[in-house]
Amino acid sequence: MVQYTLHVCAMSPAEGTGTILLKQSPCNMFADAPPLCFSLESLTHGPQTLQHVSVLHPRTNSGCAMELSLVLNAKTPLCVEWAEMDIVAI
Repeated sequence: MVQYTLHVCAMSPAEGTGTILLKQSPCNMFADAPPLCFSLESLTHGPQTLQHVSVLHPRTNSGCAMELSLVLNAKTPLCVEWAEMDIVAI
């Protein structure tokens, strides 16, 4: 299980949506987790806390080490004041 929290604000007025993706590297040991989608408009009124929880389902049992990272995708510049990711093995 992976839980991540980001404190984010928009650098300028914005419309539309943004996404946060959980990226696996170098191998895809787990099925892709659904992204967190959020409104960019709400971020123009001040910092917002975005939080998401995903359960990763194994695809393979290879012995390679895996790294997880967060990818923030938006069409407007954003400021991430802080981010935190917690990983729990169930």
